[in-house]
Amino acid sequence: MITMQQFTADHRYLQDIVARQATLVDVVLVNAGSLRAGLIEAAKPLETLPIDGIVMTSWDRKHRQMIDEMLLGLRTYELEGIRFAVVKFDFSPYFDCDFFEFIAVGRQDCERLRSLAQRVNLHRLSRSS
Repeated sequence: MITMQQFTADHRYLQDIVARQATLVDVVLVNAGSLRAGLIEAAKPLETLPIDGIVMTSWDRKHRQMIDEMLLGLRTYELEGIRFAVVKFDFSPYFDCDFFEFIAVGRQDCERLRSLAQRVNLHRLSRSS
């Protein structure tokens, strides 16, 4: 079983990699929950980057339902001048995958990105009604 110290150390490790790879400053890790899909659909994809030298994508049809088909790595996006990254590093059978699938954004842009995510999701919901 993974200890809390190992769990937080793993996230600090991912946070450092994301900051370096995606050139984000003072990174905040966010579980965007139901806002994630709309945010990613509205944003412009920039580049896919490795975590510790590895990127894994999927050609399996069951993964085509995923927004970005990425299983391990990070993908950077831009929305209204805010750069952020989607991080996927689901490796533990002991934790919900949400702990290892998250959005990373610079602290100075975090609140604005949350507002944008809410706005694009409201727009998305109104179109589907």
